[in-house]
Amino acid sequence: MQVQKRYTEVIARKYPEQVVIAIAKDQQGKYNPITLGWTMITSHEPPMMAIAVGHKRYSREAIEGAGEFVIAFPSSSMAEAALFYGTKSGRDIDKFKEHPIATEPAVEIDSLL
Repeated sequence: MQVQKRYTEVIARKYPEQVVIAIAKDQQGKYNPITLGWTMITSHEPPMMAIAVGHKRYSREAIEGAGEFVIAFPSSSMAEAALFYGTKSGRDIDKFKEHPIATEPAVEIDSLL
């Protein structure tokens, strides 16, 4: 017999889930990270992934403006940073300045790893 559940009860089963951090350089030259819960591999050769970012998000503007971005797979030790990057807007703050993590320049594009 099926039992109808509340949405909040059902969606709680989804977590914890793997997230990624996308990083793009915005129009002011600031690197902007955003935590994303929806990604998928679309091609192995060449390597490509699809991500979902809301239309009104500042990070979407940065990604579209830069035309390129990095996807980083954070370890569990980066949970606090991932939460911060996913709940604050780069329009209002410099996320890396407010919550710094170790980064290094990407090799093939103008972004950070």
